[in-house]
Amino acid sequence: MISYWVNFARTGNPNGEGPNGEELPVWPAYKLGSEQAMLFGKTIAAGALPNRAQLDFFFDRN
Repeated sequence: MISYWVNFARTGNPNGEGPNGEELPVWPAYKLGSEQAMLFGKTIAAGALPNRAQLDFFFDRN
């Protein structure tokens, strides 16, 4: 995670190299209405928005 922050601070883009010179998994640009999120666990990857049903609670305007 820290490598993403460092890359973002340097270039305005979180993508790039990690601490050992390896390429980090691509963090996709934000798109309004996208169901994609960056998932941090045993592996790091972009994927489907987790817990979508629970998150919908916050956007329910009724």
